Amino acid sequence: MKLFFLFVLLTINLYGAYGQKSASFKHKLILEDPEKSVLNDNIKVDILIVKNSIEGEVVFTETHVYQIITSGFINLRIGSKRSLEDIEWIDEDYFVIFNIDGMLHSIFKLLSNDFAKQIQTFDDAFTIGYEDNGIIPDLNDFIKDVKFKKPFVCGDKIYYAGQYYATVKIGNQCWFAENLNVGRQIQSGIDQGTNCNDIKKYCYINLNNYCEKYGGLYQWNQLMCGETEEAVQGICPEGWHIPSHDDWTTLERHICEDVGNKDCEKHFLYAEEEEARNWQGITWNKGTNEGYMLKGVSGWKSYYGTNGNGSDIYGFSALPLSACRTNGSFYREVGYKSNWWTSTESRCGNGAWFRLLSYSYNTIVRHAHNKTIGRSVRCLRYID
Repeated sequence: MKLFFLFVLLTINLYGAYGQKSASFKHKLILEDPEKSVLNDNIKVDILIVKNSIEGEVVFTETHVYQIITSGFINLRIGSKRSLEDIEWIDEDYFVIFNIDGMLHSIFKLLSNDFAKQIQTFDDAFTIGYEDNGIIPDLNDFIKDVKFKKPFVCGDKIYYAGQYYATVKIGNQCWFAENLNVGRQIQSGIDQGTNCNDIKKYCYINLNNYCEKYGGLYQWNQLMCGETEEAVQGICPEGWHIPSHDDWTTLERHICEDVGNKDCEKHFLYAEEEEARNWQGITWNKGTNEGYMLKGVSGWKSYYGTNGNGSDIYGFSALPLSACRTNGSFYREVGYKSNWWTSTESRCGNGAWFRLLSYSYNTIVRHAHNKTIGRSVRCLRYID
């Protein structure tokens, strides 16, 4: 299924005091894919106009099929296949709905602003006369942008702070399929603080190109924006949060059970279960091969001749990136380990729990460490 980002500046000029109605409107429709490259493919654009609410009565439908050329836009004529004259523009709310290849893409509210007043050169014969005179109303001339976002479906890419992020559905969770890379880079060894109006990050060996590929490295207090409650939004986009220890456990158990491994509940305990055991035996390797399922298929070092790459069958696409010590040095070169903070503090409160994958084993490490270490971040949202 193709995903499109539709950048639409849209309005329509409804029936005013003159009893005149528009038969069609021109509009430039710009299409880009999530990677910002222009698409060259046939697409179907379904246009609906509904009244009263976005689920109200359909008063107009029209379908266009276009071949997107390298310019990346369509000169659309709304009403070229079916006249808009049949619509009674009364004092109701009207909405235009765009479906791209059968998927709801965007919804815009139409605003009544007395179109007839803008073209007083026409009389009551306006609805058939303006095209005879070569004048076609341009929606952009009367712009009032009202945006209704396309409903997010896990697997869609999302745009956040200047970058697109892949997402992946695993069980009943929706994860970022890549590490977060938000904020401005600072020199490693400098404390990042807690200000989320000025998010700070480290890049491996202080080179930005590593942030672009592997994501930023964040101290726990920075990624939590100074909060300590589990599963807060932190530095993640709205509607997403920093996964807790239990969120990671849900992921681990799902994979364990999904691939048919045994003793999943024994290997991967929730916090309440760990508390009952006084958190004994929580650290280090857990599971069987769940880490192998999360690791990406390339970029991992070999371990004594054994390929360190994973299968990535769930699309989590873990890449091996080092962590940043408090003193500003880095643990190992790229290729050996991946590790991510959770939003769960350790029992003493001075540290927090994290997860780690290694080139040398296929299990998952759960451990607690000092909050001043810079680690990667994945964002999570629940699926209803």
